[in-house]
Amino acid sequence: GDIKGAFLSDTDTADVVGSNLIDATAASWTTYTGSGSVTNPSSGVLEVADSDGSYDVYQNVTTVAGEQYILSYNTTSTRETYFVITDGSNVVVTNGNSFNYTGTYVGRKSMIFTAPAGTTTRIRVSDGSGGALTVTVSELQLRLAEEDRSVNNNGLQVFGTITKSAVATGADLVGYSGFSASNRLINSDFTVDFGNPVTISIAFWQKLTDITDYSYVVSFADGGSLRGGISNGPDTTSYPGEVYFNMGNQTIYSEVALNDGLWHCVVGTINENDKRLYVDGVLVSSTVINDYDMSGIDEIFVGAFDTQYHHLGSLSLMRVSKTVPSAEQVKKMYEDEKYLFQENSQATLYGSSDDVTALVYDDDTNLLHVGTSAGRSEFQGLRRINNTTTAVTTAISASNDLVAEQ
Repeated sequence: GDIKGAFLSDTDTADVVGSNLIDATAASWTTYTGSGSVTNPSSGVLEVADSDGSYDVYQNVTTVAGEQYILSYNTTSTRETYFVITDGSNVVVTNGNSFNYTGTYVGRKSMIFTAPAGTTTRIRVSDGSGGALTVTVSELQLRLAEEDRSVNNNGLQVFGTITKSAVATGADLVGYSGFSASNRLINSDFTVDFGNPVTISIAFWQKLTDITDYSYVVSFADGGSLRGGISNGPDTTSYPGEVYFNMGNQTIYSEVALNDGLWHCVVGTINENDKRLYVDGVLVSSTVINDYDMSGIDEIFVGAFDTQYHHLGSLSLMRVSKTVPSAEQVKKMYEDEKYLFQENSQATLYGSSDDVTALVYDDDTNLLHVGTSAGRSEFQGLRRINNTTTAVTTAISASNDLVAEQ
C-alpha cells in the first residue's frame, strides 16, 4: 500500500555501529569561500554568519564508500539552511536525487546520502541565499544509516551498536537485537501524516524470551509528544509476554504470550475507528476506538518507546504503511514470509548483482525464474530454492519444469 518505511531487512550479519561523525565545535570548520565567522553561541549550537553573500564553511569526515549516512540537525533560522554533501574534489553527492541540500524553515531536518568513493566526505554549510545572512543549527548529527528499503528512503540513524544475526541457522535474513538506552535506531525527521482519524498499519517479526520489563517494538512521536506504538507486557503485569497495541483510546492485546523464543509475525492496524491486532496471520483482537490524531508524526523509534522500554529480543522485517491490509492479505504476508525464518532459507537473488536481465513465472510449478549476470535464481514464493551459475543475458522460458534461457 502507501508504504512509509520498510526497515530491519538485511542479510549482512555484521553488527551495525553508529557514532556521531561530525563536530559542531567552531574550530572544526574551515572557511570555504568568502568571509564571515563560525561561532558557538552556546554548547552544541553552531552559528555561521555570512558577511558578503558567498561565505560557507566545511568539515571533512571519515566515511565508508557505498554506505548510507544520515545528516540531521535542528534549526531556528527562518531561511534556507544548505548542507551540501561532496567528495574531496567538491563533486556533489546526490544519492540519485535531484537535491544536494536539505531543509528550509524552523525545525528538525535530515538528509540521507551514500558516501562517495574513498574515505572522506566533505560537509559544507551556508545560508544558500546569496545574501549576508546568518544560520543557526543545533543537535547536529552525522550517523550511519540503517536502510529504509521503501521508496521513501527514510533510513534510521544508528546510535551505539545494534547486533545482527541470522534468524535461523544458515538463513540469509537477519534479526536485530541489543537495543538499550545507548543502542538505538531512530529517525527524528519521519514526517508522515497518518491522518485524523488515523489510518496506519505496522507489520514486523519478533523473537522474545525476556519479559522482565516492557519491550517496545516501535513507537511514534509528534513534536516530542509520544503517540503510542506496539509493545510486549512484562511479567509484573496481568498480560505477561502478550503483545499489546496501545495507539488510541483502547489498548488491545494478543491474549496469548509470545515470549516462547520463536519467531512470530505481528500486524497492528487502525482504519479510522477499526483497530485490529494479528499474530501469525490470525486476527486475535479488535475493537472500536475514538478518532485518534496522528497527522503530525515526525519521529519513529524502532526497538524502544522513545528512550526507554527497549525491546528485549530480536526484530526483523518491520514495515509501516498509511494503508491497511485486509485480513486475507495479512494471512498471505505471514504464509509467504514464514519460510524466510527457516534453517538454510535463502532470501536473495543468487550472486552480487540485482540487475535483472530476464524473468518468467512457470504456472505449472509455481516457480519464478529470475536471470542476472550471475545465473538464474528459482524462487518458490519469497524463498530461493535453486540457482544456476551461467549468466542470463536476454530471456528465459519455463513450462512444467522445462527451462530454456539465453
